[in-house]
Amino acid sequence: MESAVTDLLPIADGGDGTIDALYQSIGGTIHNANVDGPDSSSVIAPWLEFGQLAIVELAAASGLGLLRGRLEPMHSHTRGTGQVIGSCLDSGMKNIVICLGGSASTDGGAGLLMALGAKFWKLNGESIVPGASELSSIQGCNLREAIKRIGSSYVAVAVDVSNPLLGAQGAASIYGPQKGANRAMIEQLDVALQHFADVLEMATSREARNIPGAGAAGGTAFGIACALGGEIISGFDWMSTLIGLEERVEAADLVITGEGKLDEQSFYGKAIGRLTAICKRYNRPLIAIPAIADMSCDWKRLGISRVICAARQNATATLKDVIDTAGLAVSEKFSA
Repeated sequence: MESAVTDLLPIADGGDGTIDALYQSIGGTIHNANVDGPDSSSVIAPWLEFGQLAIVELAAASGLGLLRGRLEPMHSHTRGTGQVIGSCLDSGMKNIVICLGGSASTDGGAGLLMALGAKFWKLNGESIVPGASELSSIQGCNLREAIKRIGSSYVAVAVDVSNPLLGAQGAASIYGPQKGANRAMIEQLDVALQHFADVLEMATSREARNIPGAGAAGGTAFGIACALGGEIISGFDWMSTLIGLEERVEAADLVITGEGKLDEQSFYGKAIGRLTAICKRYNRPLIAIPAIADMSCDWKRLGISRVICAARQNATATLKDVIDTAGLAVSEKFSA
């Protein structure tokens, strides 16, 4: 093989690093906002201006990684993400997409709404504290200031899960454990979210708890959809259109993608499963280079031509390992 033209196209899944990946793919201008993290500590959260569109990454302001292992399932909140949205509005942005993924909280988006001016109060008239711990104590709400703040702006949340807000497949049951919630906390969180949904749906006359994806990011998708009329959209479909993924796959001879750990679960709700479907549609070979993989899987049946692990001898895969493995894969594909 004498030469190859490489088209580098980072693909984001809505979690940590989404803004960086999209910036590398489409350009634009990155702005930074000083906001409250999920534990109320100060963090710098970026958002991306691309033409008339503002792209917000929830994980950058309210993400699990910001807690540095100190999980707080009952008290973590989304206030910082609301503050980032406020920064976008202050900059005159009229189209805002919030990418949901990697959330630290299960507050139904209450913190986000409060940052935009919504008020939730308890029986004694005091405002609730941010987080999930006092959602069950809400006796009333006033959404006027938040709705006024959004004004005529288009707001959407990009999700890649189909979970409803409540129940066995809901936000607390499915995603609570990864945020540090034990069984008792999960039950408390589900009850709290149900009460929060009752309050919001009564206030807005919108039923949003059962919309597919409403349970994304600890129910933040529900809060935005119900209180602000935000649209819940497919994160992968939106991102792939934004970066021209299908056209670039069609123009390629070979597609190479990476992954942390590759197994059959990678095809449920993750970008690699959707990328595989696109490669199948255009009959383009796909080589996956994960750090580690379950090599007992029939990858060809699932649509991946070859899986080559980048990690060597159980060591953590480095960037050089991934680059070297990708180069080897290309050489083998086009030599002879």
